[in-house]
Amino acid sequence: MTYDEFFQTAMAGQGGSISMPPYPYQIKLATQGAWPELLHVPTGVGKTAATVLGWLYRRQFAADETRRATPRRLVYCLPMRTLVEQTREACLRWRTNLRLSEEQLAVHVLMGGEDAGHWDEHPERDAILIGTQDML
Repeated sequence: MTYDEFFQTAMAGQGGSISMPPYPYQIKLATQGAWPELLHVPTGVGKTAATVLGWLYRRQFAADETRRATPRRLVYCLPMRTLVEQTREACLRWRTNLRLSEEQLAVHVLMGGEDAGHWDEHPERDAILIGTQDML
């Protein structure tokens, strides 16, 4: 599956019946070289999708060498609870659209007042940890 196909499948149903193709920077992040230390792009051009879907593509759909070089955990640190909740909902929607099971991709929230579940179990499985700085 190409990254463009992967991205469009993940984003299906958002913003109409036809999803937009990924931006060039999103393709590059998912398919080329090492991850940058800083991702500097304007607000509203898909940084969350670039990060989460880029990592997920590398972990589950890229060539074996790239899969092995990509960590099993994506830790997503956000400054506010509302952003954590929005990011969780996006990740769950993308997981559903890509027809991945919870076993294939766990999504855990680490935030005051939330049950983080057993995020530390199954270190051999891919997982996204989303939380506020104080909890992460």
